[in-house]
Amino acid sequence: MNNKIGLFIIGFLLLISIVAAGALGVLAFSLNTRLTDTQAQLKDVQGKHTALQSTYDALTAENTQTKSDLEQSQAQVKKLEDDLKAAEEQSTALTAKLDKVLEKVELLDSFWGYDFGKFESNLQAANDDVLSQEYNDWVNTPSGSDESFNAYESLIAYLIQSIGEAAK
Repeated sequence: MNNKIGLFIIGFLLLISIVAAGALGVLAFSLNTRLTDTQAQLKDVQGKHTALQSTYDALTAENTQTKSDLEQSQAQVKKLEDDLKAAEEQSTALTAKLDKVLEKVELLDSFWGYDFGKFESNLQAANDDVLSQEYNDWVNTPSGSDESFNAYESLIAYLIQSIGEAAK
């Protein structure tokens, strides 16, 4: 009977070992399948990561180019604003010169048109002491004399010269 009990225990242990080995085999197969699936998922995620990294790198490069273009555009806008400001200043200066020239031309026109009332009014507005003195010298000389002609000639010469100076 001892023999039977010993064989039974050995058989029972052998049965447990076979069941345990089978369970370990099934577990190993299951773990291997999960490992294969996980590796496939990892490969898929790595592929997506690579694609996203490429997209990110392209967007970063595009962003860098856009920033560079923006900085260049801002520099061009600044230069154009500066050019516009300079042109406006130059325009203002030219307008002032033109107004002065037109003032002198209007004086000359009214003088040559024998509109001395208008000439004297414009002369006061012009606030030109030399021109006023030239006019007074001509008015205060006896008419028809050489002195009157010389004063007239001096007045006209100064008036024409002052037009040229106003245009500079």
